[in-house]
Amino acid sequence: MSNQNAPLVRIVDDDPTLRKSLAFLLSCEGYETVGYESARDFLVKDSPSQPGCIILDVKMPEVSGIALQKELNRRANTLPIIFLTAHGDIDMAVQSLHDGAFDFQQKPIDPPRLITSISRAIRKSTLQHGMRFDVTESIAKYQRLTKRENEVLRFVSQGFLNREIAQRLNVSVRTVETQRASGKWKLQIDSVSELSSFFQNIDSLLKDGQPKLG
Repeated sequence: MSNQNAPLVRIVDDDPTLRKSLAFLLSCEGYETVGYESARDFLVKDSPSQPGCIILDVKMPEVSGIALQKELNRRANTLPIIFLTAHGDIDMAVQSLHDGAFDFQQKPIDPPRLITSISRAIRKSTLQHGMRFDVTESIAKYQRLTKRENEVLRFVSQGFLNREIAQRLNVSVRTVETQRASGKWKLQIDSVSELSSFFQNIDSLLKDGQPKLG
């Protein structure tokens, strides 16, 4: 069952294979997901009060992704929308962005680019939803991190994959996996979206002096 306080990635696409593969990809990165086979299915079942974002296919039977975007705008639903399309329709992309879409990406999907976009979209959504942040407790958790754990987790929060982090820090993938696991255990955070929100809030507190790391 979905935690109503945790950001949720909605995957709205009539292709069950794509929904499954996207859900697997995002779960490996720590995201909580839910799939909808149509725009109508999404409108009936989804809870707009839960922060997160929407991955939305442009062309679907009955109600298209573009039509769903217009309906969500009418309902004042502020969840960021990331459009997916198999067609390089520049005019459609420009119009959807003009109408408030967060991003527009072509299939086949580029995983790192999509994950980065999702991370940014969720950061925007969590700020809009005003998720709770215990300052004292969060600073205490942050100070438990080692310098390396902090470096690794900040890259994770930005949507980087383990192998990309390893290359940037000039360490092994195994080292990244170890630091990622130990750091997330110290923060008691499981998902990438929650991690992004955590660092967003921590960074806003560091302007007056950075807490020392362990």
